[in-house]
Amino acid sequence: MKFSFLPGLLLAALIMVSAPEALAKKKKHKPKSAPAAPGQPDYSEPTEALAPYIIHLEQLLSLQRTAPKEMLPILDEAPGKIAIARLEFAAQRKTAAPEDQAEFDAGIATCDALIRALDERRNTLGDIHESSAVKSSTTLGSGPRKDNLTQGIHGGDFAKGVGAGIEYKREKDAKGAAKKGAAQTDAAFSATRINRWNKRAAELRTVILAAYAKTK
Repeated sequence: MKFSFLPGLLLAALIMVSAPEALAKKKKHKPKSAPAAPGQPDYSEPTEALAPYIIHLEQLLSLQRTAPKEMLPILDEAPGKIAIARLEFAAQRKTAAPEDQAEFDAGIATCDALIRALDERRNTLGDIHESSAVKSSTTLGSGPRKDNLTQGIHGGDFAKGVGAGIEYKREKDAKGAAKKGAAQTDAAFSATRINRWNKRAAELRTVILAAYAKTK
């Protein structure tokens, strides 16, 4: 009896045994690192570690953050956390396989772009607050011209009291007008800076997203 089917069975068995091994060789494997602590980013995956900042990028760069209350700590702590992520990516890159190094380079570039953008945002806010304070103090400090209306008034204490009351009211009105004018000037200045920043923020988002895209 001839067992002509045996060679076919042996060939099929050989393929089944060798196929998984071949696929494993083709599949890219990263060196296993210690699992991230609960709530901590997995720095071996730059795309995932940076995702929270990319998802909330618009709120992150906004001068007037309107994010939900629970999101504000993440936004406020972003500069420090992103700086830590950059250090972690640099450390991971040193032990990564050559084909994996590019994603860590992209992660580092994304961190650099985020840090520069947040520095610009901080400086812009500082300029707005400083300029507003200077304008307000200058306007209010000048105050109204002080003339003593009781000078030259005759007729006893009653007449002088009336003059003092008029002087007090005039001074109060003048200070109120100065304060109102300072507020209007500050508002106009702030609006101009905010509009300018919104345009700049759009440019920064483009740079950040371009760097982040290379982590995938």
